[in-house]
Amino acid sequence: MLKKLLTGLLVVLAIIVVGLVLVIFWPAGTPPPPRTDAYSTLSFTEAKSKAASLVGEMTLDEKVEQLHGDLTGTPALIRWGLRAILRPGRDIVNSGYNERLNIPPIAFTDGPRGIAFANGATAYPVAMARAATFNPELERAIGSAFGIESRRGGYNYIASPCINLLRHPGWGRAQECYGEDPFLTERMGVAHVAGIQKHGVMSCPKHFALNSLENRRFTVDVSIDERALHEVYLPHFKAVVDSGTASIMSAYNKLQGEYAGQSRFLLEDILRDEWGWEGFITSDWINGVYDAEAGIHAGMDIEMPWNKVYGEIPDLIASGTIQESRIDTLVKRVVAGKLYWASQAGVAGADYSAALSTLDHKELSQRTAEESMVLLKNEEDVLPMVPEAVETILLVGPLAEADNLGDAASSKVDPESIMTIKEGLEQIYPGAKVDYITEESSEELKSAAENADFVIAVVGYAADDEGENIQMFSERDPNQPTWGTGGDRTDLRLKREDVARLKDLAGLNSKTVAVVIGGSAITMDEWIDGIPSVLMAWYPGERGGVALARVLSGQAIPGGRLPVSIPKESNRLPHFDPFVDTVTYGYFHGYTWLNKTKQAPRFPFGFGLDYSKPSIDSAYVINPTLGFGDTLRIQVMIKGNGNRNGWAVPQAYVSWPDAAGRPDGVLQAFAKTSVIPGVNQQVDLEIPTIRLRNYAGDGQWNSIPGEYKVYLGLDAEEARSRVIFFSLTE
Repeated sequence: MLKKLLTGLLVVLAIIVVGLVLVIFWPAGTPPPPRTDAYSTLSFTEAKSKAASLVGEMTLDEKVEQLHGDLTGTPALIRWGLRAILRPGRDIVNSGYNERLNIPPIAFTDGPRGIAFANGATAYPVAMARAATFNPELERAIGSAFGIESRRGGYNYIASPCINLLRHPGWGRAQECYGEDPFLTERMGVAHVAGIQKHGVMSCPKHFALNSLENRRFTVDVSIDERALHEVYLPHFKAVVDSGTASIMSAYNKLQGEYAGQSRFLLEDILRDEWGWEGFITSDWINGVYDAEAGIHAGMDIEMPWNKVYGEIPDLIASGTIQESRIDTLVKRVVAGKLYWASQAGVAGADYSAALSTLDHKELSQRTAEESMVLLKNEEDVLPMVPEAVETILLVGPLAEADNLGDAASSKVDPESIMTIKEGLEQIYPGAKVDYITEESSEELKSAAENADFVIAVVGYAADDEGENIQMFSERDPNQPTWGTGGDRTDLRLKREDVARLKDLAGLNSKTVAVVIGGSAITMDEWIDGIPSVLMAWYPGERGGVALARVLSGQAIPGGRLPVSIPKESNRLPHFDPFVDTVTYGYFHGYTWLNKTKQAPRFPFGFGLDYSKPSIDSAYVINPTLGFGDTLRIQVMIKGNGNRNGWAVPQAYVSWPDAAGRPDGVLQAFAKTSVIPGVNQQVDLEIPTIRLRNYAGDGQWNSIPGEYKVYLGLDAEEARSRVIFFSLTE
């Protein structure tokens, strides 16, 4: 009996070993063929014509192969997932390579913060941090770096940017988006897409639409009225469509009872008929389509990353359930897009053959991190900590020594190295002693804090606490045990141990700085009064440690402004339950909700202190009477009142006449400018009046004549103290 048992165990062990060998050493997916004269430059009209001709030559099986990813069947998907975990780098997932007809594949990578399916890519600050820069041109440079690294890695299609609106800061994937405001999201998203696509790489903004909840993202059914949908949750998607994005990814959630990936209302009526878009749509991975007939009818072009249901297409055609001509329509869109983008050579002089991450990209990541950090509090000018005046630094908190880049799921990036906060401080303060206490007691902490020149407390979150919900019980009851990482936050406060740490430090040292790590708003009222200085550092990327140290030292400027309101308490926001089956999205959230409900935030949208202490000296409208179709022009004078250079971000919030039924103040213009002490800097803001139209239903928009207000300031609350007027005529 024992011999049989041992034999059985050896057989099982052998199967496991063989399986692991196959998982680890099986060849990776084939990258797309190099760009050659076979894909000589085409206009989009030429690409559509060529696609129509090629579709005419295809067999039905060849057509179907264009409409799904190449991970054919569940075993292939499992093997790909295991390989992603067990070895550095991940396979290239292709879709639709047809060698006979010379049709290039889609070679997919994820990428809200860098190239996700490769080893050694640059890990940039998360999108929420980049939104905090309020600098679309910097985001364009980030997109360009994404495009270059995609080409270097053999990818021609990147699922970036994520432009879902942050309805509530508890959303687990908040870090992947650009915050709570549609206009800021629009400006950053359009810039990011342009940066990627100038290199001949297809950008795929996601997730269309209304994806703002993680734990029940596969099943939650969202209800929304048409005005809120078109005026709040879709304008940024419309903007990237108008800018020429190659592709769009659908969402998992339902809209009014219908899965977004099978919603003809979203994918055909809005994207194609109303907006006139000619790109192609891919489903979210892995269960973005449940019914092949519904997906085909809705206009879902490609099921990714496999043929879970689209493998049924030949049988559906044979039974007469769907017509082959409908399949032809989808295939033409897909092939036209691939041919067009394969024919784009990219940027002359760009090095597409270098290692994924080069020094210029690492420096870009660091510069972005510096410009994203938001100085929330700075009593008695605690910061900057000039290195020459610092002999001892007390550093506390386990995150100070952690490789903490944020979410560990689909957006995970594997850089060559990561600079921790402790390492960054040691680099920028070489003459100081950095006393790092890892497991402090209250008495030990008190003694060390009282004797240090500065105290840096690093608090916040990591991948276990927030992010994409990768858990054994993704549809779990909130009381069930979990295994995995990420998910929504039901509590916007810091962890209890972080709060205790900060309360222990309160009053011990007048030069104490709390460095907060996280992907969204974190409430601070229970501890902030005892801490002189607070800096929001987000998830700052692979060089975040040195970027933070440079900001603390004054070698760099904390250039960030909040892309999300920080409330005094989380229960003052719209109701948020990550475990609901149905939810209604209203017209108001974020700063519009706080204003409507007459609540003062702890820190308002757009807020951020600066070493230059900027202020608005004057502001006026150049053309106060306009017709529809004109552009409102506002001139702002910014003054620096400190003794250091810095940044200022003037922001214009428009208030419509009462008849429009709009919120009282919505961001419609901003600009970022450098500030020099004692020097007035002119900044010009422009608002095309076409942006002020209201959704009237059936794809139609109207304009309301009358007197409008503009609140103008350096954040959403401060702006309300400065009102200027303009009129729109018929």
